[in-house]
Amino acid sequence: MGSGLEERSVDDARIRRAVRRGDIDTALRILMGAYGTQLFAVCARFIPDRALVEDVHQTCFVQAYQSLHRVLERESIAAWLMAIARNRCLDALKIHRRRGRWQVPHASLPEVHDGSASAEDEAHRASLLERLRRALDVLSSEARRAVELRYGEMLSYDEMADLCGARPGTLQMRVTRAMPLLRRSLEAQGISSI
Repeated sequence: MGSGLEERSVDDARIRRAVRRGDIDTALRILMGAYGTQLFAVCARFIPDRALVEDVHQTCFVQAYQSLHRVLERESIAAWLMAIARNRCLDALKIHRRRGRWQVPHASLPEVHDGSASAEDEAHRASLLERLRRALDVLSSEARRAVELRYGEMLSYDEMADLCGARPGTLQMRVTRAMPLLRRSLEAQGISSI
């Protein structure tokens, strides 16, 4: 078990203790610290407009705040929060599709830059990311989303199921079937291992 999962488990326990004490503000603060970045990235995979992603992200935490007592009933806080995110993202997509602003959400890879890499390293990294984007483009939107949530967000299949509204087995099959396609696409671009 990785340290990230152990930290999440500790945070989840702290959230539950705060809720039991009735200290909802502290529970929300811990929840936002533990899941804020991941929740934002998940929303960004569904919604192509950054300003709307920010609104939906905030709305998710407002809804979580209003129903934090429910974490005591849930086995997985992450799954509960991702279900809220899924529903708020779907609501936002429905509204904006009706208005004709855009038709299909296009997931994108997050850009990570810590400033420590050389210009040559950054150029190589950018080249690899572009090739990975092209490789992901060979997948259907459902398969791409499943791969990104599984490997980009490191969600379990159960967490993905809560977010996507599909069965865990279906999502696992999408990922399993997508990997050979990704591998062939990357190999065609000169990247030999994934």
